[in-house]
Amino acid sequence: CFVITSGPVEIEIGDSPSEGRKHVGVERLLRCAEEGREREMLSPTAAGFVPAAARQLQQAVEFEYDRMPRGQRVIVHGLSGRADLNDFAAEVQHWDPMQGRYEILVLLTGDTVRVKPENLTAVDEPSYDDEEEPSWREGLSDDAACEYLVDAYRMRVDDDANYGQHLHGLYCEESDSSAMAIVEDFLLFAKLARARGVIGCDGWDWHRFCAAAGALLKTPFMQDDAANQYGAEQLLVAPPGGRSLRSTAELIYGTSPLATEADPFYELVQEQITTALYADVGDEQAGYSVVSLDNDPSLFEDVGGLEVWQDLLAAVS
Repeated sequence: CFVITSGPVEIEIGDSPSEGRKHVGVERLLRCAEEGREREMLSPTAAGFVPAAARQLQQAVEFEYDRMPRGQRVIVHGLSGRADLNDFAAEVQHWDPMQGRYEILVLLTGDTVRVKPENLTAVDEPSYDDEEEPSWREGLSDDAACEYLVDAYRMRVDDDANYGQHLHGLYCEESDSSAMAIVEDFLLFAKLARARGVIGCDGWDWHRFCAAAGALLKTPFMQDDAANQYGAEQLLVAPPGGRSLRSTAELIYGTSPLATEADPFYELVQEQITTALYADVGDEQAGYSVVSLDNDPSLFEDVGGLEVWQDLLAAVS
């Protein structure tokens, strides 16, 4: 049983562990294979297939230098066996050199699948490190961090209405500011914040966050409110040093309130939420859509789970 190793990557060959494990250096093996001398270091049985495995390992090692980091946001495309995941946003978990695939977490469905590199397109979003705390959180307690992020959302809702002529959340006219419309809009904000690393993957208390939101989302939050609570807030330029509600919201949404076009990643996540929350009932002629958080519980797996958001809906209602 041969184990060809190079750094953190190894390929195990053979099905006879009882014969013992022999570790072969990949560079030496490849050099011998090029010179036709692989049989000098391997048994006749192994000599035919071990060099090919060594080349596979070499390619895997070379790819280590170019691979996408954990936390990189990607768009899935070109899948045939799981075509239902095409065009979905996902997050890289790790690279599997043995299979030549990335393990990814699909943000909408919560599925963990392994996908070839050619079926993923990196989104120009920052990756995160589990050990690093987002800069906006510096110096804030858990309660203050939750309230700050909810206020960043509330101020953006007000800015979009005043400067961007985009009514959503509390100001949404079509849904008459219903509780579901508010929660759906805040869910988009939360999933974008999670996907873009503004909310880290570990240590965030979603129960605390949604409890803070439940107490605040029905109340407008305007520029004067922000100035009284957090200090001056500028629309076009973030204040030097410190944190800014507006700059935090721009990082999450991908655009400023003055942008004329929506961010593509924003539109993709928005479509995924709409698809998951709205279920068609009846036929095409007499049918209608029913919106419910319960239609697809997997939607909430990356943002604390369904129960947290059911509690938020009840609080806002």
